[in-house]
Amino acid sequence: MYLKKGIISGTVAGLVLFFLDQIIDVVMGVTGAPLVPYYNVSSVLSGYSDAQGLILQSVILAIFLGILMGVTFSIFYSSIPKGGWMKGLIYGFLFYLISDVPSIFRLNLFMPFPEGVMAHFLIKGLIEFLIVGIVLSKVYENTK
Repeated sequence: MYLKKGIISGTVAGLVLFFLDQIIDVVMGVTGAPLVPYYNVSSVLSGYSDAQGLILQSVILAIFLGILMGVTFSIFYSSIPKGGWMKGLIYGFLFYLISDVPSIFRLNLFMPFPEGVMAHFLIKGLIEFLIVGIVLSKVYENTK
């Protein structure tokens, strides 16, 4: 029962994560341009000839991450303090600290980025996981 709720809410959260990621990239791409003068997304994607394949891979990865979040949320649901959307906010923040922050710093070890790019990744991840955590908790609580 709880696993089913986790998978359903995680799938919705994954889709929200994908669309949120696209929106934040556009907004931060405009507002964060002075912070990241050496970060050029088009140069990163220039070797990628199949844009539709990239989008499909991004959607699949976001849904997989959402399901992972949903299933772990259902496992640790009773251990997370507060209730309602605050439970999701706390979970989103903890998931961000455990998964996103170490990944960004590990990536930086192999591909050093300017500080502005690191700040961009950290801020973007925080915003995404806080919002996705809230969506996850609301969908989880409303799933029968």
